[in-house]
Amino acid sequence: MVPAPDGEESLHPSLLACLGQDGERRFFSQIGGNAHYFLGLFKHKKPFDFVLPEMPDMALEDGAEILPYEYMLEVMHENCEPNLAVLRALRRALKGPITHIESPPAIGDNDYCQNNLPPVFSTEYYKAFTVANPGFRKKMWRVHSEVFRRECARIGVDFLPCPVQSMDAQGFLRPEYYSDPLHGNGLYGELVLKQIEDRLAQEPGEIFNG
Repeated sequence: MVPAPDGEESLHPSLLACLGQDGERRFFSQIGGNAHYFLGLFKHKKPFDFVLPEMPDMALEDGAEILPYEYMLEVMHENCEPNLAVLRALRRALKGPITHIESPPAIGDNDYCQNNLPPVFSTEYYKAFTVANPGFRKKMWRVHSEVFRRECARIGVDFLPCPVQSMDAQGFLRPEYYSDPLHGNGLYGELVLKQIEDRLAQEPGEIFNG
């Protein structure tokens, strides 16, 4: 990213040269998929929770401070801003259609999450942390998705929801589709590629350059 004369950030010229600007290309984005984990992967020393409007009956954590949903959106938006800036720069730079791919759903198995954290969480600092409950992590994922959904609608980028077949009845990522507590695996990727193929099939004449 580099500053632009109008104050907005722009993509580096070398990246723009790789992407091309001929107006014929179709782009898919996976920018910023893990920002919600910085807020919601672990239990906080001062617990907080919130009501998710689309799932208002989800249980709230006992003793937690209940925060307004719109405030959670603001906080998540601030955490996602570096990634949103890249998405805006892509939209400004490219003539063709862009689709942003939703992040994979949260995982419902807390024991798995606690015992299979990526190496970045293996330091002394994180040894005192416990993985947050599944419902809270799912709500944080939904807030993250809503932040990207709203920004995509505002700047004219299509938003592609995660594959419905990847989720169980409670809306968590099925075990066969994750590789660690934060990421989908190759099988999940195949589902997303099928979504991309289906989307392209609905758009005759478009060219996908992945």
